[in-house]
Amino acid sequence: MRYKRLAAVVLVPAIAATIFFGTASADTLNDYLKQKQAVDKKIKETKTQINTVEKQKSQYLKELEDLDRKINETNSQLETLQVQLNQIQKNYDQTQKDLEEAQETLERENNLYKERIKAMYINGPTGYVEVLLDSTDFSDFISRLDMIQRIIDYDNKLLYEMKSNRDAIEAEKQKLLDQKAQLLATKNQIDSRKRDLKNQETNRSLLVKRLESQREQLEAALDEAEQESIEIGNMIKKLQEKSKLKYDGGVFAWPAPDYTKISDPYGWRVHPILKTEKMHTGVDMATPMGSRVLAAADGEVIFAGVYGGYGNAVIIDHGSGISTLYGHNSKLLVKVGDKVTKGQQIAKAGSTGLSTGSHLHFEVRKNGTPVDPMPYFK
Repeated sequence: MRYKRLAAVVLVPAIAATIFFGTASADTLNDYLKQKQAVDKKIKETKTQINTVEKQKSQYLKELEDLDRKINETNSQLETLQVQLNQIQKNYDQTQKDLEEAQETLERENNLYKERIKAMYINGPTGYVEVLLDSTDFSDFISRLDMIQRIIDYDNKLLYEMKSNRDAIEAEKQKLLDQKAQLLATKNQIDSRKRDLKNQETNRSLLVKRLESQREQLEAALDEAEQESIEIGNMIKKLQEKSKLKYDGGVFAWPAPDYTKISDPYGWRVHPILKTEKMHTGVDMATPMGSRVLAAADGEVIFAGVYGGYGNAVIIDHGSGISTLYGHNSKLLVKVGDKVTKGQQIAKAGSTGLSTGSHLHFEVRKNGTPVDPMPYFK
């Protein structure tokens, strides 16, 4: 549906040109603009779509930055885990080697012990008895008895220590296996998360490219639609040629009497929504919603209504080719044909049309062409 609307918007310039050249006989600017109402609606939709596309693009770019940060964090986690896995594997290999050596030692000592037990079984218990009986005296007997006891205790202790050492190494091996399994499970989870983040990043990148393409098409339509400003100027110029009003050259009244701050001056600037360099054909006065908007000089209202990016707008003819435009109003208090005086309230400020917030867009046109408004206040 979005692309169908986009296709319709691209046709705006052709439609606008047809209407413009087909209504040269229109008696008033209001008649002309009524015939262009359908085109203006599409223009407004285009600008709204550009704003929406730009917001979506900003959101996706922010998400891409966040995803890139998360991917970097994930990579760092994976690198840390890999170092830990390498160390555990190294410890495991050494433990396995120690276990094998301990097992060999235990088997060797155990075999020697078995040989001694076997010899004692073959020779009978007389072996130790004979050693004792061969004693020369009681002291020698005690010494020999102590030596035999030491041999027996040593054999038992040696076997116990070897078994304990083997069991400890086996336990350490199992501990390392458990750690390795846990780390591998964590690594697999992080790998899966990394793949998911990469997929999200790819999807967001595709969306950004799609939005870029859509924005380019919308901007192309909007560039054509900006010819509306020229069309307004041409129509104003034609109407003012018939006007009997004469501009007396007096200093303009400030149209936003309660607020003097200029938030955006006349001239070339980076558009706050489109983020591209555009000609700003008037000055923006920082005015809150509902504040007073006054006529800058005496004149006649030649347009009062919705006009494209200007939103609710009023155009006043002051004579001698001079006209003023007041855009983005929340409410209009005059209509076409009304005679107004300098300082008379004609509207209430707002944020209609292509606007980023409540303010008054004020233009001065000379023979239909926008000029810097500031000299008219001096």
